[in-house]
Amino acid sequence: MGYMQPYGPEHWVALLVIAVATPVLVRAARRGSDHWITVAGWLLLAVSVAWALWDMRPSVFDLRRSLPLHLSDLARLTASLALVTRQARWIAPTYYWGLTLNVQSIVTPDLGWAAVAMLVNVATGSNYGYLNGTPPGPSLLDVMGPWPRYLFVGAGLLVGGWAAALTWPWVVLRKRRSG
Repeated sequence: MGYMQPYGPEHWVALLVIAVATPVLVRAARRGSDHWITVAGWLLLAVSVAWALWDMRPSVFDLRRSLPLHLSDLARLTASLALVTRQARWIAPTYYWGLTLNVQSIVTPDLGWAAVAMLVNVATGSNYGYLNGTPPGPSLLDVMGPWPRYLFVGAGLLVGGWAAALTWPWVVLRKRRSG
């Protein structure tokens, strides 16, 4: 498929297509029959397999990027299984990944910025993103432990916060329905 330059013309077109297609597909899914939702699941699975096979053609194969081992590859498989089976074990990760990790990968398709920031920090003695140490004054990062532990604690808190924020509406809805 080739490399898509983050925020290049192809990326902006993809963002536009996603912005237009998402509400259309959500509306269609809400109005559609179970049969068409199952068909969409099988279609997503077929497209995912075709995409993976296309990326593994000998003329373009690159061991560093061609294998379908990215989280987005797993998310497509999980979404397919959620649409086909309607089982909670596939729906739950699809919901959480779709609203967090997938959105993040669409908006910021290249997380190389953290590696670049660390290199800039080393080269210039700076501390962008507080990746190389806590701020000079007291901060919440101090409570999370010394470097690099606070990076992992912060990431865990972020993921936990996302999970709580995405779960909260369903808890409220369940309480309203039951009582």
